Amino acid sequence: MGGSLLVFTDLDGTLLDADYGFADAAPALAEIRRRGIPLIPCSSKTRDEVERLRRRLGLADPFIVENGAACCIPEGWRGIPLAEGRREGGCRVIRCGVAYERLRRFLAGPGRALGARGFGDAGVAEIARRTGLPAEEAALARRREASEPFWFEGPERAAELAAAAARRGLAVTRGGRFFHLIGAGVDKGAAVRRLVALIAPHLPAPLRTIGLGDGENDLPLLAAVDRPVLLPRPEGGFVPCDLTGLLRERQGGARGWNAAVLRLLAALDAGPADPRP
Repeated sequence: MGGSLLVFTDLDGTLLDADYGFADAAPALAEIRRRGIPLIPCSSKTRDEVERLRRRLGLADPFIVENGAACCIPEGWRGIPLAEGRREGGCRVIRCGVAYERLRRFLAGPGRALGARGFGDAGVAEIARRTGLPAEEAALARRREASEPFWFEGPERAAELAAAAARRGLAVTRGGRFFHLIGAGVDKGAAVRRLVALIAPHLPAPLRTIGLGDGENDLPLLAAVDRPVLLPRPEGGFVPCDLTGLLRERQGGARGWNAAVLRLLAALDAGPADPRP
């Protein structure tokens, strides 16, 4: 396969199983590593969380955090010269979202009146209980920069809260476990397009992109890539999606991710035949 390939992936429910493991994805991860293909996490997780996961996964490629609120490119990655963004922790961090304090003010006002509570309202122990994360990792999940996961005791008010957020230049999306409050126009797809625009001129052409996800908040990511792959949600079934060329993987989590990636790589090697599961 000539040119370049980038693989963008959601984490929870996609590359990671419900217990946050990824053992079943080992064959595809090894093949990606062997081929030198950039594997770019695109997650609702914080920068601190994704940094830790990248170390576990052995990744050194760019990554996108907090539902597109920031793109992070390691300094000197593939020799690409970058002036955009701020130097932070060995990366160029390009922020796309609104300040966390602004999100918290909204949740403390209209959000609280509608019964919403976010990570900023909860302690580490509650976040650990709601996410299934160890306390140390729950503390990292609480260190938000430009997005806020939240929940309702009565989620029937979600549409009302989303309308109130829109009137204030904010937006609501939904991940696997939580709703997420972010800035209007901020999503995983916008971040993917921005990152590709920055690095594509420095990579061998043609550039092709694969994206994998399972949740509502992954749909903009899938819309921004050449080969979108939708995995079933942990509870079963697919989020509604009618993208052209969409591949639906039958299995969820790391096992489905592994199967889809290996199938797509083999199909790209073979030529233009459709690798649709």
